[in-house]
Amino acid sequence: MKPIKAFTLFIIALCTALAILYLIFQTKKLERYTGIIDYEDKCYILFSTDGGKLSNGKSIQEILSFSADFLKQSGIDAVMVEETKNNKIKSKILDLMKRDRKYIMIDINPTNLITNENTILIRLGKKDNAKYETNLEYASKLKETITSKYSTIKVNLLSDSKNNYNQDLGNTAIRLDIPQTLSYESAKILMSYILETLTQLE
Repeated sequence: MKPIKAFTLFIIALCTALAILYLIFQTKKLERYTGIIDYEDKCYILFSTDGGKLSNGKSIQEILSFSADFLKQSGIDAVMVEETKNNKIKSKILDLMKRDRKYIMIDINPTNLITNENTILIRLGKKDNAKYETNLEYASKLKETITSKYSTIKVNLLSDSKNNYNQDLGNTAIRLDIPQTLSYESAKILMSYILETLTQLE
C-alpha cells in the first residue's frame, strides 16, 4: 500500500473515531439537561426503615444481606444499606444513586400486623410523592406476577397518604412488609420467591 493511501485511510479512521466520541459526549450532555436516559442496567437498593427482628431473633439486616446476595447471583446488581435511621438511610441512598442507572428501592421490614406467614404487604407512600403512580403500577405488576406464579402466597397493597417511605427517590420504590412471626429460614424462602419475581419485571 502506497504511503499516501495509508495516510488517507488513517485520517479517515481517526475522523470517524472522533465523530463517534463527539456524538457520545453530546448524548450525555443531552441526558444531563433533559433527564432523558436510556438505561442499560439496573440496581436494587435494599434497606429497612423500621429494622427489627424475626421470631428467632435474627435481624432483618440479615434478610437484606441474603436478598442482595440472591440478586447478585441472578446477575443483577444490588446494594444493601446498613443504616437504620431514616435520615441516614436517605442520605446513603442519595450517595449511591448515579444518573446513568435505573435504581429500584426495596424497603424490607418485619411486621406484627400480618398473621398469615404466606402473606406480604406492599406499602406505597402517597405523601409528597410525584412517583406514586409509577410505584403503584410496579407494585400491581409484582402482586399479579407473584400470585399467579405462587398460588399459596397472598399479596396485599396499601396506599398510605400520611407517609412517603423515601419512595420519591430512585426510579421505582416500594415498602415490603413480611410477617415478624417468620423464622430466618422461612423468611429466606419467602423472600426468594419475591426476589425471583422481581428479576422478571421490567
